[in-house]
Amino acid sequence: MNKPFAGIPMNSKRKPDGVVLDSVLSNTEENEADWSDMHAIMRLRVTADSASFNSAFRQILDNARMIFCSQRIRRFVLGVIFISDNTMTFCVFDRSGVLCTERFDIMNDPEKLIRVVVGLLFADLIDLGYDPTVTVRVNEGGDGASKKEVVVALKNVEYTIEKTLHVERSIRGRGTTCFLTEHEGTKCVIKDSWVDEPYMRHEYQILEKISDVEGVPKIMAHEEVEVRGVKDTTATDRLVLSYNDYWKTKGEWKGIGKVERRVHHRILMTPYGEPLESFTCLHELMTAIKDIIKTIEELTERKVLHRDISINNVVLALSNPKDPKSRRRGSIIDFDLALDLNSMSGDVAKGRRTGTLPFMALQMMVSENYNNVPHAYYHDLESVLYVLCWLCTAQEGPNSTPRSRDFRFEESEIARWAGIGIDDPNLDGIRRAKTTIMKDDIEFGAVILDNFAPYFQPLRECVESMRELLVFSGLHKHVETHNRIIEEWRRRHVGEEVPLELLIRVPLDQRIAKDVFKCLYSIIDKTLDELEEPLGISPRLIPTSSADGDGVESLSVQQEGQQVKVRHIMERSMAYKGQKVIEELKKKEDEKEIELHTIEEEASGLEDVSEATHPFHKSWASSNLKNSPQNDTEVASNSGTLLPSFTLISTGTKRPNSPVFESELRSTNSSKKRRQYAQVIKMLGNGRLEAQCFDGEKRLAHIRGKMRKKVWINQGDIVLLSLREFQDDKADVIAKYTPDEARNLKAYGELPENAKLNEGDDDEGGGDVEFGDEGADGDEFDIEDI
Repeated sequence: MNKPFAGIPMNSKRKPDGVVLDSVLSNTEENEADWSDMHAIMRLRVTADSASFNSAFRQILDNARMIFCSQRIRRFVLGVIFISDNTMTFCVFDRSGVLCTERFDIMNDPEKLIRVVVGLLFADLIDLGYDPTVTVRVNEGGDGASKKEVVVALKNVEYTIEKTLHVERSIRGRGTTCFLTEHEGTKCVIKDSWVDEPYMRHEYQILEKISDVEGVPKIMAHEEVEVRGVKDTTATDRLVLSYNDYWKTKGEWKGIGKVERRVHHRILMTPYGEPLESFTCLHELMTAIKDIIKTIEELTERKVLHRDISINNVVLALSNPKDPKSRRRGSIIDFDLALDLNSMSGDVAKGRRTGTLPFMALQMMVSENYNNVPHAYYHDLESVLYVLCWLCTAQEGPNSTPRSRDFRFEESEIARWAGIGIDDPNLDGIRRAKTTIMKDDIEFGAVILDNFAPYFQPLRECVESMRELLVFSGLHKHVETHNRIIEEWRRRHVGEEVPLELLIRVPLDQRIAKDVFKCLYSIIDKTLDELEEPLGISPRLIPTSSADGDGVESLSVQQEGQQVKVRHIMERSMAYKGQKVIEELKKKEDEKEIELHTIEEEASGLEDVSEATHPFHKSWASSNLKNSPQNDTEVASNSGTLLPSFTLISTGTKRPNSPVFESELRSTNSSKKRRQYAQVIKMLGNGRLEAQCFDGEKRLAHIRGKMRKKVWINQGDIVLLSLREFQDDKADVIAKYTPDEARNLKAYGELPENAKLNEGDDDEGGGDVEFGDEGADGDEFDIEDI
């Protein structure tokens, strides 16, 4: 009885008091039965009060759920509750919920008792709730051993099931079950579900419309399941209730709810996708995220919204299903809740909440009665962000590696988004807590990013940038002015992406979709450029070199410290697989041209800083760029001047003549006037600090890019900040000065005389900081500075 299945723990408390079994099982000496053997269930109660009946009902409901989970071929489950006062209730559990008869006295109405007992004992399997289109066959092997196989019929074609991919754990709902099978040599998926009748043709119609979109399933066959020649639906047992829809008043329906009528539907589609958690390296993960975003963009152009992006609905599927060596790309599945905006009224997307709780956009978590916000493309993009946060928190590394035992996922804020660890989960409470974290820079860093597994730390900046773009932090003043600024910027920079600093000032529903998608691609491309992991790692086996020669090492995903081992294996794999390829490519490159590009990139990044600070910056740049054009200002003649060891924000590995690089370069050159020397007064963690600028303002600063890995910044240090456009209270650290360099800055008059510097090696930087009353720079805005 207590055999585990489908990952659900079993215990004696789940045992029903009575069951209906096949006679073969009931007559065995062991008298053992599993949940997969039960035809019907029974609960007995010796106490006749309402509390006892409610307890019995909850238990029989749980028993029915166990049967649905273990028997993939059940359409409904029958149950009986006996009470000691000689009363009985008959129950039918199906995908629309549960139907119960009134409690009747078996002594006063014995005919009903006989009908129930005889019906349960002598009914055929179809009347007991089994699906005749799914059969279990037993094949006798040559060695005498028997093997069971499940066969599913679709359009009069039988498909042998290789394994079950997904089973819905609840009773009421779509009851989706997915099977892996094969059709004409290609791996396919059979999706069996119970669709709400108003949306009966919903999913396959949308999939047929978007069949040419990359990253969505392709339909090979579909049908409404029929039993005994009649459409299989939960409405059959609810006809009386359905007729009552027309005459029941609103008050009478209160507390009852609208009757659901669900139709049994089956789809055969390709390709088969593995869970997103099975990614093999960060490159594959982020490339898959980019694929998913591209698919959402194409769906947006087709006026289709998915509305249920979650960790279960994004997969890695072969780009060519017939080629097992082809790249696995990110794909979106399960279009049950999708909307075709071209065929529906404008108010259809309003009011009704859709999605999976931990991945729902903030605006979609508002109560249905008050939510007049229509679902939009940016809600699906926000869900992608939550998928990434969930994965980085729940996993230790690639290949579905579970988080180490040292980390308690159920106590994390991500888990609370799903209601885990909350005594009384409440949607509005979860929404308020989630909103507070997502709209606060420091809270998001401390509560979400700091809980990422070490393996995912290289993605912190990417996730933070995605949050800034996709989670609007509140209605900024002068929104119309910002829209005009963006339009002017777009007119002057045709074909280029609008900078993140401009987009985040405009509400999501007022942005142009293409601007949002371009900005997301830029964020992910920058992350991919900075990642050190190699591409092309096999999803299961990784080639490695050993003392015995070349070999193949299998990835063990269950060990402690797996992320360190995976990184080492990947590095060895790169040396083994890619070294010769890289050497051949290097021979074909024009080395002089590469060197010139590198020099131009360094010169472009350093020249603007030197002009904005003082002469020894330019001396340092000129001494390292002998072939660069002579600057207009004379180079300082004092060769003994101590030079600063500042670090610039990395621009990645983009070519100097690429559009993105030129956009960044123009942004850097145009921001010369928006730099400030500052002193660090507090380290906030997550690459963030609070700095007192010498214009008298305190600002929140971020250490971006690879600078965080190369430079160690402490409280009291002197730094150079680049102020953000339209965000004067925020800045980025672009240089850090040693005590000697800070003294030279002070001697040159760049720092106020009364500025106290960190001069002692043992000083922890906690002393008071005094600054002069120098006025702040003017706030006049010049469109050329964007």
